[in-house]
Amino acid sequence: MKSQTLRAIEAILEADPGISEKHRRTVMGVLRGELPTPSDAPVDLVAQVTKLLETVKVPKTHMRREEAAEYLGCSIRQIDQMKHDGDLPFCKLGGRLIIFKRADLDRVMEESRIAIDEA
Repeated sequence: MKSQTLRAIEAILEADPGISEKHRRTVMGVLRGELPTPSDAPVDLVAQVTKLLETVKVPKTHMRREEAAEYLGCSIRQIDQMKHDGDLPFCKLGGRLIIFKRADLDRVMEESRIAIDEA
């Protein structure tokens, strides 16, 4: 499990006043693989954590071309064109892999937003 996901789950467990510190430590230990699932684990807590794992999705901070196109709702060709025109910054890794920062994608969307004047 990714460390970002674990941190998000831990923060949510800490924010819930109904979950004791002991239970939080136990759950986090199990998720990290440090502890076996205890036989006396409260069923409702296990259900809560299972539900939490299904709903927690840590947003990606970097995306490939295909993911960037899906994120913006445009074609890969449009991503390539914005990259070529210098409108969309990118990182080139290993000579071929092109990566875009989500913050740059958000900035491009905000800059191209057309506001309608209220009359």
